[in-house]
Amino acid sequence: MSLPNNSLSILKKPEPFVEGAQFPILLDKDIERGGIAIQDSSKGLDVKFWYAEIINNSDIIIYADDVEPITFYSGNNITEVSLAFDQVMRPTVAFVEEGVAKLRWYDSQAGETVTTEYSSDYVSPKVTLDLNKQSQVGESDIIFAYVRDNKLYYRDQGDRYTVEYLLSERPLRRLQKIGFTAGSRMQFMGI
Repeated sequence: MSLPNNSLSILKKPEPFVEGAQFPILLDKDIERGGIAIQDSSKGLDVKFWYAEIINNSDIIIYADDVEPITFYSGNNITEVSLAFDQVMRPTVAFVEEGVAKLRWYDSQAGETVTTEYSSDYVSPKVTLDLNKQSQVGESDIIFAYVRDNKLYYRDQGDRYTVEYLLSERPLRRLQKIGFTAGSRMQFMGI
């Protein structure tokens, strides 16, 4: 779906986050609502909480309270992680490894999960599914947002993350979180 007009609307006051975005800001762990199992969206994408966590700065694991952890990525000096699920419950993870922003996602054209490397200029990468209600899954996209040159940018799944959109030129150092609010809007919170 992308963001309407590739721009932000101005709110007088930030709204409370819901779903996984309601939790405290952590760099080494992220929480997201998802389906009953990896690659199983049969009950929708709002069934339970899922976690992505960095272990020993080298592995990103994904799990739920009733699901054994799987190692989704192994690398070196991983310092930040953000989790989302696509329309059929395949994980998409934005992370920072050795100071470089990366995105691990399912590429339907390649038919496999790939890791796209961006650069060290991309600060605090975050991901979220823009619409996770069962009735809207066909219109949804994963949003990959980040700060670069103190400006807020995003890329989306519909463009295979190849097109960069400028969202805000208001100076930002970091993007702290993105996600849905109690008012059913996508919100970006930065400092």
